[in-house]
Amino acid sequence: MAQQPAGEDKNRLVMRIALTQSGTDPVKAAQIVVAQMPAGPAQNRAALTVLNQWAMQDRSGATAWVDQFPGGELQTQARQMLAELAAYQAVESVAAK
Repeated sequence: MAQQPAGEDKNRLVMRIALTQSGTDPVKAAQIVVAQMPAGPAQNRAALTVLNQWAMQDRSGATAWVDQFPGGELQTQARQMLAELAAYQAVESVAAK
């Protein structure tokens, strides 16, 4: 991965690796996104994808990661995603009873 030249192909590769990793180790997936992708829209999409998987496994850990994001659009989107997931899980919990 590190040997790939910067660009869209590398970004897609990193995104696939991070998505796969997020199922078993979301912390490692987040580290991959931060370390291997340049800041920008592709990194933001990858971060939100990892966040979704992470929050389904460990919402408090995912929230702590979002708290480290710089303020702005990405952090706003991430907080909204966490709120929507919490609401969905609450509805599912009630429906299961």
